[in-house]
Amino acid sequence: MPRKPQGEEPECQGEASRPTDPDVFDYLDYRAYLRELYSARKKRGSFSYRAFSLRAQLKSPNYLKLVIDGERNLTQPMAKRFAVACGLAGQASSFFCELVAFGQAGGIDERNDIYLRLHRDGGTSDGTEGARAAPRPGCAPSDARSASPGAV
Repeated sequence: MPRKPQGEEPECQGEASRPTDPDVFDYLDYRAYLRELYSARKKRGSFSYRAFSLRAQLKSPNYLKLVIDGERNLTQPMAKRFAVACGLAGQASSFFCELVAFGQAGGIDERNDIYLRLHRDGGTSDGTEGARAAPRPGCAPSDARSASPGAV
């Protein structure tokens, strides 16, 4: 099933993804995605770290900044909350959770496994389909798409 454009994703709690938001499927680094998403939304209007924290139901108003700066990591349950706060749903939410796992993998074997799963499960951004795989704990079923080639 081809991926829907971001502007057509079902709306979640918080601000839904908009066509001017970066496409999560174009990233292999979840921190870079969060940084560019924050920047894009900040340019459009009154968006702040505090506003994001409210959407993600976080107590710390600068937690997003700490994650972007690499001072905090995300657990899988927290990754899911971040996905919702980013307005991601379905495939995009699953892909984001996998990006978090990829970015925080403990070793090269685990990182390679997740990398292959991101590409195998995701197919490509040209709309071709990939295979389904078992979801990571705390994430929705994955049939995400990936467009960022590269080696690990």
